[in-house]
Amino acid sequence: MANQIPLRVIWPLLVFFLAASMLACASRSQLRPKVQAYPNQFPNSVNFKGLAIAVVPFDGVRDVYSDPADPKPRKPDFDWLKGGVRPTRIILANESSQPVLVDPSQITCVDTRGVTYKAYGPREAGDA
Repeated sequence: MANQIPLRVIWPLLVFFLAASMLACASRSQLRPKVQAYPNQFPNSVNFKGLAIAVVPFDGVRDVYSDPADPKPRKPDFDWLKGGVRPTRIILANESSQPVLVDPSQITCVDTRGVTYKAYGPREAGDA
């Protein structure tokens, strides 16, 4: 009798094992891939020698990653404009025979007054 494990130890272990087994076998919801629209579907796009580029600024009404043809796009959860940040999505499609090198550190923005701004890095945007 001295080598037997008491029931007060066995039952919690058994319940834990069964709960962990059930959670491991539970089905998970499938993630839907984000729609990747072609650059010419956006109003701010240009095609130059097989390289199509679109710039989609965040407007606060629709998610910057939403499909431009979607009549009821998903509204973003966070208002970036209140944080002082304006996310902008840049979409590239290369149909030329030449490779294109994109250096994110060379991307700038020019406002209506002609002032040039460098883009925030992910940490800087999050801190803002």
